[in-house]
Amino acid sequence: MLFLQGWRHDPIALQFRQGAATGWFASEQRTHASAETRGKSSLAYSLNDVYRFLRMVMRLNGITVGFGLGLLLLITSRDDLAAWGVYGGDTIWPVRMAGSLLAALGVMLLLAAQERIVSGPSMVAMSLANALVAVVLLMAYLQQELAALNPLGQALLIAIFLMCLIGAVFPLRYVRAEYVAH
Repeated sequence: MLFLQGWRHDPIALQFRQGAATGWFASEQRTHASAETRGKSSLAYSLNDVYRFLRMVMRLNGITVGFGLGLLLLITSRDDLAAWGVYGGDTIWPVRMAGSLLAALGVMLLLAAQERIVSGPSMVAMSLANALVAVVLLMAYLQQELAALNPLGQALLIAIFLMCLIGAVFPLRYVRAEYVAH
């Protein structure tokens, strides 16, 4: 009986009884009022978040493919890249540009993973960017362009290829689902 008395004074329950609990704006007010009255800060997500696994994939992909590979291509010296078999030409700017774009992708994925509701466009951008990186790696493998890599480099690129495949396919489930924000 005691929990029913607390329910009557809850601001969310009060809004429900008054009929103000309809639409997106009202749900935002309930979330804000609930966080204010209970003295807790509102989090971007909780344990019952439908996007939890997508957020984990976005963070892992942003760190490994975005920052890991991107900063490796952007910062590593020309001699080291040539020794690893990644670079073999005269100009290095295409490798640096690819690294900077991958680092930007990593930042985008990490920021999008912090949103309360992961938007459809960010999921499509994640899926498309990872699919394109996976296609580039697959084409390089099929054309024997990765034959000069040492076994550690080959294992690293296989891991990156798998992360790109997961990052390309995993968001598609959420894009088609009903709970994607319209």
